[in-house]
Amino acid sequence: MTLWGLPFIEVLTSAAVIVSTASVIVTTGYVVLTSRIASANKQMVAVMQEQVEILDRPYVEVSTFLVTRSTIVYLRIKNTGRTSAYNLRLTMNKDFYKHGRQRAENNLSHFNAFTQPIPTFSPGAELVFSLANSLTLFADDAREEVTPLVFCIQAEYAYRHRTISESTTIDLGQYFQSEVERDPLIERMDEMTRTWASLGRSVEGIRSSLPVDDPRADLDEQP
Repeated sequence: MTLWGLPFIEVLTSAAVIVSTASVIVTTGYVVLTSRIASANKQMVAVMQEQVEILDRPYVEVSTFLVTRSTIVYLRIKNTGRTSAYNLRLTMNKDFYKHGRQRAENNLSHFNAFTQPIPTFSPGAELVFSLANSLTLFADDAREEVTPLVFCIQAEYAYRHRTISESTTIDLGQYFQSEVERDPLIERMDEMTRTWASLGRSVEGIRSSLPVDDPRADLDEQP
């Protein structure tokens, strides 16, 4: 028996080979597609886990700030994250003597917060330290070994079996020639104080210009 001029058995064999080859191609394509889908899903899960960690992890932020009506610079260390930082260790790369007073008890780098680990630093917890005022920081005789304008604080802490290490550079030079916000009420009170002081000086000037009677003159006129 022939088909298309070929033996029927050869036609069947060729058809089987074609079907088998097509099946292999389809199977290979399915495997490749499945592998790519699995890889994409794995990457998506990793991205989602990373996003959850970013939103959920602790953040120990180190910054400086000024308060209204004051030229004193403060140092703040705060956990702005949503979970606790464990075994927090803070270190400074330089000595800093608060308010320029070079005594051992004023050396910020030797304070407990920078020498002893903090077991749990809860969300919202913060440490605040006064550093110095602008007159001390930017004085002509200010010394780098007493009140350095640039120093680094290293924060190392644990979170979900991970250890996070972060370094923050503090640059106090940014406050040079800056101005602090003044309270309008305080400014009004200062103005009233200056007004009263001016009135007081005017009254004193008027009083000093008045003639003063000499009681001895009255005694001399008596017979």
